[in-house]
Amino acid sequence: MAERRALVTGAGGFVGKHLLRYLARATSWELYGSALHPRDDPDFPGVRWLAFDLTERDQTAQGVAEALPDYVFHLAAQSNVQRAFADPRATLVNNVVSQLNLLEALRDTAPQARVMVTCSSEQYGLVRPEDSPIDEDTPFRPNNPYAVSKIAQDALALQYFLSYGQQNIRVRPFNHIGPGQTEQFVTAAFARQIALIEAG
Repeated sequence: MAERRALVTGAGGFVGKHLLRYLARATSWELYGSALHPRDDPDFPGVRWLAFDLTERDQTAQGVAEALPDYVFHLAAQSNVQRAFADPRATLVNNVVSQLNLLEALRDTAPQARVMVTCSSEQYGLVRPEDSPIDEDTPFRPNNPYAVSKIAQDALALQYFLSYGQQNIRVRPFNHIGPGQTEQFVTAAFARQIALIEAG
């Protein structure tokens, strides 16, 4: 079976590293990981690391042209809600402009690629009791700038499918937890505090 080429954006992040480990266990993937400052990692011997800034159109185009992916797992984002409140502009630019540059680069050089766009359950925001359980038809009531950026990413992926036939899959995951998560996220912060208490 021919190798499938996959590009994982945000590959140096919490979810990106777990996804790379998962894909690396399969022999049929040629893996590319993008990050702002990638470095060779012995945990990922088969990954080809690409250094480019997704907010820069030309860098993104060059990175996508090098990877020529069949599949893209778009994980790169500013995902901290408190940081989004502190600097909403940076969050919107980072998340929305990055995805726009990625989709444009793919349209030019890898139009056949299937793209998973990672949105967020934060899009639902203020959920009313009558909206439970949440499903894809639950209305968005965003209550932070990060959620707004994810709604824009969601809509952008849909627009590129409707306008250009790009094979974009939108997912809205709830909280990720697990080994390697930074203390910027509540579950990891609680886990560290518990470990410190138990250690005395």
